Formats: sequence, structure tokens, C-alpha cells
Amino acid sequence: MLVLIKANAPLLFELARHFDAAATQGCEASFETRANELPHPAAPDAVLHADWIVARPDALALAVEVQTSADRLKRYTWLSYAAGVRRLFECSGWTLVVIPDPKLREWYQQMFEAEPRASPWFVEPRMLPPMTNTGDARRDPARATLTTLFHARSEHGAACARATLDALRQLDPVDLPQRRVYRELVLTTLTREQLEELPPELLEVDPHAPLGPMERTNAYFTQGREEGLETGRAEGLETGRAEGLETGREEGRCRELARVLIQVLASQNQSIDEDTRVTIEACRDLDELRTWLDAALEGRTRVESSP
Repeated sequence: MLVLIKANAPLLFELARHFDAAATQGCEASFETRANELPHPAAPDAVLHADWIVARPDALALAVEVQTSADRLKRYTWLSYAAGVRRLFECSGWTLVVIPDPKLREWYQQMFEAEPRASPWFVEPRMLPPMTNTGDARRDPARATLTTLFHARSEHGAACARATLDALRQLDPVDLPQRRVYRELVLTTLTREQLEELPPELLEVDPHAPLGPMERTNAYFTQGREEGLETGRAEGLETGRAEGLETGREEGRCRELARVLIQVLASQNQSIDEDTRVTIEACRDLDELRTWLDAALEGRTRVESSP
């Protein structure tokens, strides 16, 4: 999701207006980014690390956090991030938090209920009106993607996804290099029922796409769970459930490791022929995949199937 956020700094400052309109008045069109290191306000020799740091100098600085899991320490560190960007840019600044998962967002917001003045700025669905028109999504695919993520569990989820996926399909990847990332973000956020509402031509699903905490109820996860249960019933209800679930987990680990291995090989500009790709994706031996990955990371890879 950071790819989506980092490519769209202007949208972040637009969202910041919901919290402090005065701080964003007169902002220049340009913005400045820094490494994600921030000075620690209580320990001069220490540094803090936000997900991203961006500012419109002399107007507003933002420490941007994309959160996908629960972390109680954020109650303290988000305040430190705000102090850090203020010191770094010597202007107004605060922490902007992006959490599409409604339950996780509510969990974090409850952290600050007793002390709202200490709360970071939480992006909420009401700040991103649903985009259900393909033309609108084509004009601003980044906003459409973020909007879909925030409305995925609402009654607008399927309509937003349909418009966004249709727009992304029509856009040239040369004009939008992040097109594949945006599509995967949308697809891996939808439930199985929502996917069934979409036209088949929009479902260009990558079976190796990684699943995060919010996606535990999506189509891929629920389908894998059902396959595990079916295998379990063949072996016997109780024993079969355990075996089926473990098999599903093992296959999931293998698929994820295979996906990482292919990405590593590609990042090293190594040619991956079709036979090699098929061998990697079909492998269900974790130890063998780990051996290949270790070799790839050391720059001495040669993927060969075991005899």
C-alpha cells in the first residue's frame, strides 16, 4: 500500500484539510520528501522511523503511517513522529494514519478516546466519497484505488471495485506503472461474494498475491480454507480438518516463498524462462524453495527440480 501512498502526496495533503484547514491554506503545489528517519524528541542520539515523510515546506509536514496490524506502542510513537516532523521541517506537522481495515482502525482510535488531543489524524471513508463511475476512476486511478480500499466492506465496495478495475484495465501501464499494484490491492481486499458480483473480464487474479490481515476474509483465503475442509472430510471429520488446514497452510507458505523467489530473480535482472517459472510455482517442498532462495540472494542461483 505504500506504493499507492508514495505516488500520491497531493492526495495526502487534501486529506489533511479535514483535520486542519488552516495549516494547508496557501500550500505550494510542490512538496518535499525525506528519508523515513526522524529525530527522537526525548533522546537526541536516537532516531525514529515512520513509513514515509512528506512536507509542503513552511506549511505542513506529515509523518505517514500505513498500519495493517495491532501495535500498542503506536500510542506513544505516533506522538513522537509528529514532534519529529515538526523539528525536521520547522513547521506545523502531525502524523497521518492510513488504515483501510475498519475494525483495526476503530481499535486504534479507541486508544485515544480519553485523550483526543494526542490522536493522530486517521483517514476515514467519509473523506473519500465512493467512486462508482469508470470515467472518474480513469481520471484519478490512485484516488479510486484508495477509495475502494476504504469502502471495501461497505455497500459501495463492489461498485467501487468494478469502476476501479475497469479503469485500470483501460489504462496503459506505460502511463501508470503502478497499475498492477493497484489492481492487486483492490482484488485482494474483496470478499468472495463481492468478487462474484464482478464481470469475469475484470478478474485478472494473481494466485500468488500476498494476503495481509485485512484479507483474511477475502475470496482466496476462504477458498483455501474450504479446500482444506474438503480434504479433511475425506480423511475423517476431526483428523481431516487438522490435516486439511495444515496442508492449506503448507501450500500457502510454498506459494508465498515461490513468489518471493521469482521477484528476487527478476530484481537481479536474471532471465526466467517459462520452464523455470513453472518449476518454481509447482514446487511444494519448503526446504527446496528455501535452498533456491538462499542461492538467489547470494547471486549463485540455478533452479533445478530434485530428481
